[in-house]
Amino acid sequence: MAYTPGLMLSGLPSIRVAMTGTVEIGPLPVYPEEVVFNYQRTYWEVAEALYETIEEIGPRLDLLDVIATNLCMGLVKLFGMHWTPEVKQKYNNERDRLLTDRFQARSPTDRELKDFTKEYPETKKGGTFTLYTMVRVGYVLGKSWDLRDDDNELYCRFRKLNAYYTDISKHFERKKVDKAVAAVQKDIQEYMDTTKAVFRWFMAKFYGEIPAHAKKHYHDIFREDFIP
Repeated sequence: MAYTPGLMLSGLPSIRVAMTGTVEIGPLPVYPEEVVFNYQRTYWEVAEALYETIEEIGPRLDLLDVIATNLCMGLVKLFGMHWTPEVKQKYNNERDRLLTDRFQARSPTDRELKDFTKEYPETKKGGTFTLYTMVRVGYVLGKSWDLRDDDNELYCRFRKLNAYYTDISKHFERKKVDKAVAAVQKDIQEYMDTTKAVFRWFMAKFYGEIPAHAKKHYHDIFREDFIP
């Protein structure tokens, strides 16, 4: 499959966001029909094209690294697309309740507050979720949104992928080259399978009963039918 770059758009058109992360832009004067792009799809297609390249030419660390990074960035965009003001407010309300319940009437120590914030990030003052936190606490902190409880085997595989992304892709050092080589050469296919599985988990949690348009979006991205 040859990778086809997306359209380069000028100006800031109106945007509609579909719940699977699809963003519909337009119509624009230069594009009389709607222009549709999907963050998850773009990152996946780049990763898939590079994977097919290394199957032909052999492993290359730079390409393997871009694949792993793109897989995680696609998931970041998928989760982030659903981080709406309403969901953020719901999260903050629930976080405040948990903080009160955990420490009752007393004020937490600095260490306790730091540990709590690591588990449930502060977002009111500009704090953000990490990808790891997104799958671990979901958006409303309910058990039904915790990948650990839903599918622990997938959760462990996701942690491997996220560990590479966080430790190597985002915070690379010369001493980590050997670690990077060992990780991606052995695990790149697993990383790709994990990405698709996390996407399916998210869709199932978000929709419950998967609608036809969401299944189509999944098929358009991964070129396979949605099977929970």
